[in-house]
Amino acid sequence: MSQKPNQKPTTPNTNSERSKRSSAKARKRDEGPPPKAPRKMVNLLDQGFDNATYIVFDIETTGGNPQKNGITEICALKVREGQVLQKFYTLVNPQRSIPPIVRKMTNITNQMVKNAPKIDEVMPLFVEFIEQGVLVSHNTIGDMKFLRYYSEKVLGEPIPNFYLCTHLLVEKLIKEAPNKSLRGLSEFLNIQVEGELHRADSDALVTLRLFDVLVGKLKQSKFSRVIDAIRFQGDFESGVRLGWGVKSDDLKDIPEKPGVFYLRDHHNKVIVVSSALNLRKDINKLKKYSQLPRSMLRLVLSSYSLDFVECKSALSALMRESKEISRKSAYDPGNWHQRNIFCLQFSVKGNRVFSEIGPLRAGAVAAFGPIGDRKGAKTVLDEFLLLCETEGESNKKSFDAALLPEAVAFFSGRLPNHKVYKSILDHLKSAISPKDRKVFKQREEFVGKLKNLSMPYTWSSVRDIQGTAFIRDNGSLIVRKVVRGKLLGWRRREKIKDGVFEITNPIVEKYAKEVQSTPKLIYPPLTKSAALELNRLLWWIYSSANRKDGGFVFSKKSE
Repeated sequence: MSQKPNQKPTTPNTNSERSKRSSAKARKRDEGPPPKAPRKMVNLLDQGFDNATYIVFDIETTGGNPQKNGITEICALKVREGQVLQKFYTLVNPQRSIPPIVRKMTNITNQMVKNAPKIDEVMPLFVEFIEQGVLVSHNTIGDMKFLRYYSEKVLGEPIPNFYLCTHLLVEKLIKEAPNKSLRGLSEFLNIQVEGELHRADSDALVTLRLFDVLVGKLKQSKFSRVIDAIRFQGDFESGVRLGWGVKSDDLKDIPEKPGVFYLRDHHNKVIVVSSALNLRKDINKLKKYSQLPRSMLRLVLSSYSLDFVECKSALSALMRESKEISRKSAYDPGNWHQRNIFCLQFSVKGNRVFSEIGPLRAGAVAAFGPIGDRKGAKTVLDEFLLLCETEGESNKKSFDAALLPEAVAFFSGRLPNHKVYKSILDHLKSAISPKDRKVFKQREEFVGKLKNLSMPYTWSSVRDIQGTAFIRDNGSLIVRKVVRGKLLGWRRREKIKDGVFEITNPIVEKYAKEVQSTPKLIYPPLTKSAALELNRLLWWIYSSANRKDGGFVFSKKSE
């Protein structure tokens, strides 16, 4: 759609005095505008979709970085109850040349913007026009970078309006669309396009029609308020500004006891399950946004309600958490509360063994830890993998599965003397085939190399850990067994004299002798649920949490 090069902004409410003042500020922009507090926003976000005022807009620019590029065109439609009330449109002189690739895409030429108003004149009028409306555009985050930059530069104040991004909403509501650009969506949804796309006025009108479709889908998904849609779109900035959506009533009377809490979304679906050693303290940590991992923060900001279950001990809270995460397919909060230990673990894929240092994962067939010095452990692992390399092979992450028994023996401190291999080989020389003899010889040489590799750590095979957990409970002890890294369902209650329990209590010796089994070192691959449960159990065993609960005593064969 062609426009006259000297077209002025088409908006009914111009303010010449404010424009003059902003021009004076613009002459002093090298000094930088004086800092101002953001304009006070009236909180209209609790309104229903049909009652809110929206500013559906689009801008065209000379490039992607507002500090090095300018705006060439702005179009904004003020909309309420589905009706366009006012239109703001203007070309803008960017005060720099428009790159050829941008001219080709937008059909906006240097000649067209030569006599157009500069941003110093346009920005005050645009800010007046949008008032306190909710901004709507496609890929809004990129548009807001320009609007905020020039608002700060020209007016010395930010644009505080909340926004809805049609692209973010499409990602959640129309996932099946193969192309999520405005052109792709207009074709997919049969939206009528008037004029040329990549021009602000045409794009703004297509965005408005797309937004109407999205509002319909939001209503179908039981969203009724603007604030719900803003929270649902999931951008961090808006979420942090809105704050936690959990009602204050849900945060009252939370006990300072172990337990498990649940965060639920707008549809009451559980999105986070987390254990808590102290429910009140752990839940209050969720309010400290800067200390939350981004994945956890996104879910916290998306949550609408919270409920919890008290548990008698930290161990029972941890076990409940692991089971609930698996059952509800919820997010694992381990990277937030850090109730994991780090292990060196091996998993087998085909004829290769892959190694990793970190919390236990599904697929691990052997694991050793706990690892305190991750940097040192990685050095040892790298040296081990270097020894595993064969001629013509260089792989820093995996090794031949035939060497897994030796790897497990080395990292568990059970590596046999390589002379044993030689004596066995000599003894079986006449009984095994030349091919098997060759393999046996290679393994003997590999063990010889391992004997020269320093292993400065004493790690346990965590899947072999066994012992007895003792948990205080109203003047008595709940006794539970751990066999081969698994907390058994078996339990027994023991009375203790005067309600006092020490780890030297004779009861400990009694049960410690009962839990004994031969280590296996290599096991079937861990399932996801088993990995979660073992992670939490190991953390409890090796942390101070078990001493608060009661205590854990290793059996002699698993120490």
